Amino acid sequence: MGCFLLVFFSEVLDPGTWKIHIAFRALTDVKMLYVFTGRKQLREILTLKKGQKFEGTYFQNLAPIVPRHFDRIYHAERLFITICTQNPEAIEIVECYGAKEQVPVIWLAGDSTVTDQPGVIPYDPGAVFSSWGQCLPAFLADPIALDNQAHSGLTTETFRSEGHMDLIKQRIHPDDMVLFQFGHNDQKLPHLLADREYPENLRRFIEDVREFGAQPVLVTPLSRNIWSKEGRYLELLGAHAQAVRNVGEKEAVFVIDLHEYSKNLIFREGAGKSCRYFHPGDYTHTCEYGAYRVAGWMAGELKKLFAQKFRHMKESVKFEPPEDHWQQFGGHKAVCGGNRQEEQFDYIEKSSTDLVAAIQKALAGRE
Repeated sequence: MGCFLLVFFSEVLDPGTWKIHIAFRALTDVKMLYVFTGRKQLREILTLKKGQKFEGTYFQNLAPIVPRHFDRIYHAERLFITICTQNPEAIEIVECYGAKEQVPVIWLAGDSTVTDQPGVIPYDPGAVFSSWGQCLPAFLADPIALDNQAHSGLTTETFRSEGHMDLIKQRIHPDDMVLFQFGHNDQKLPHLLADREYPENLRRFIEDVREFGAQPVLVTPLSRNIWSKEGRYLELLGAHAQAVRNVGEKEAVFVIDLHEYSKNLIFREGAGKSCRYFHPGDYTHTCEYGAYRVAGWMAGELKKLFAQKFRHMKESVKFEPPEDHWQQFGGHKAVCGGNRQEEQFDYIEKSSTDLVAAIQKALAGRE
């Protein structure tokens, strides 16, 4: 059975960072409840007993974005908070308000494995696309906002040429941090291979962030769950992951090696069991279960590297997919959505055959 929504939103507000506070009480036992803010950024996974009260305080950054597959800027003007549970009538709202408050911002730059993916109604964590970027807020306990400028199908080239990097540069502050994770789409183009323009584009991002006194952080690309018919894991992103490490070393920038972590996770789980963490029928994009697990690891790495900024992190809760995850949602097929480069790249990721062919084509066309 899926979950249904209680959605609250503010009046039109000024851009900047805002504190959101919500308090609610369970009128009956609530087996599972999710709290989201903004564009489906996960904040809480809760189980409540009858009469139990919960209070949460979160920080949301109101900043414009260039939406997926659009050329124009969309100005975010309202705060959103969403409660998701099987029986919304079991929840009594005690208070819900927002107040402007300046706090550091974590900016995210990347592709579909980082972006704020949309949801489905009724909500089911195994049936939605999700990313570590939109689940990372579930672990933030300090006064820090997260602004996700990542979008599906983007490369290190289009993130700049389509204006996404400019939006960050227009609003970044010295206390802020920018996490960059690209590679899944870069490797489909000969000129963006790991030994071509990809590392140079990363270096330019680093220069941009340092110009404003903020902290750049490189993240190696999330591993795909693709295996050969003979049972051999296909290491398709190894060269781009190594290029990230090389740039980080040369530019003295911290690197979070998500590629190595996620690859080892897939190895431990095996080809079949690791599918539970990916969207049904998909080998690149995680579902909410996988995104939450990866985000928890990312949160731990951030705390190790930047202990003064991340003094506190929320502990992970038990949130595991069922063993028959893919079987429950069988029959899902990828649908091509258009002719833009981003749309085609996103579609290719949903077919292991098309993906391998695209990478081989890019490698063949490098000269």
